[in-house]
Amino acid sequence: MNNLKVAWIGLLLLVLIADRNVSNGKDLLYATNNNRSGFLSSTICFTENVGQFASKTKFKAEIESMVCYFCPDEVVYIFPLRENELSDISNVPDRNPPDIYRTDVRLDPKLKPGCVKTRFIGANPDVRISGADKLAHICNYFLGNHPDRWYTNVANYAEIIYHEIYPGINLRYYGVDGSLKYDLVAQPGADISRIEIQYEGIVSIAIGQDGALSIDTKFGNLRENQPYVYQNTDGRRQTIKGGYVIRKPGVYGFAIEGHYDQTQPLIIDAELVYSSYLGGIGWEESNGIATGPDGSIYITGNTYSMDFPLESPYDSTLEFIEDADVFITRFAPDGGSLIYSTY
Repeated sequence: MNNLKVAWIGLLLLVLIADRNVSNGKDLLYATNNNRSGFLSSTICFTENVGQFASKTKFKAEIESMVCYFCPDEVVYIFPLRENELSDISNVPDRNPPDIYRTDVRLDPKLKPGCVKTRFIGANPDVRISGADKLAHICNYFLGNHPDRWYTNVANYAEIIYHEIYPGINLRYYGVDGSLKYDLVAQPGADISRIEIQYEGIVSIAIGQDGALSIDTKFGNLRENQPYVYQNTDGRRQTIKGGYVIRKPGVYGFAIEGHYDQTQPLIIDAELVYSSYLGGIGWEESNGIATGPDGSIYITGNTYSMDFPLESPYDSTLEFIEDADVFITRFAPDGGSLIYSTY
């Protein structure tokens, strides 16, 4: 088993926060904080585009095994793929990211990017996207040797807002406990049925018995947990019955089944969970897997990743000259948290 997929609960934040060479060997990114040893990060960081990313991008979030570009009409998710997986995705439409995103992705040479998008059908083409809850740390980008391509003091935010993406409806992205959350906030009189979101570059979508939206891709499984629909009335949160609805293949929206006060805002609270690879930004190979008497999952293999997730490590330093370093990892029985992980 060369590439072992392990479901991690929530999206794992990977902030590039040390001087690091990227694909052309000249570009550098520097930021202020470092969190390489944690398994989950509680805050997803949204970095503003001031010229360092493709012009269509307004904000970018770097997450373990995935890079997210937030654009006016779509969100682009880019996943790293290993060479032996490429032949397995030949029938997936739009599986490769456009060149404007590809050039920005920092990947191990053994990896190639794959792409999934969500498009906002019939949305406001002039939507304004702004950052909220500004974070303390900044990023500095030095792209090439010319100062015109150096971008310093770039702001990071804990959330971003698409203002009036549909008439009377705002879309808010933010992070909670490492998961990517989004809220649709509908003002009184807004038409919820106008919301249509299309997944591209996937195999299929379906609504499960638990009300969650399951998105099957060749890069891993995406899941949007059953949305929590509510209103704030007289200082109290009132739950409204509602959930996902499939409009047509690959396209979903929302249906409100319960009665609600149409003179008050309505909030649809959803959460995206990604099943990913165990590993960091470099190359990993698993050589063995076993389960213990209590159901814990043990994995051993090789890695070149300096940011491989560690937990109570015996050795926290990546050491290799020609060959990769060895890792040993123990997951909880549900696969959702690390008990132990070391080089």
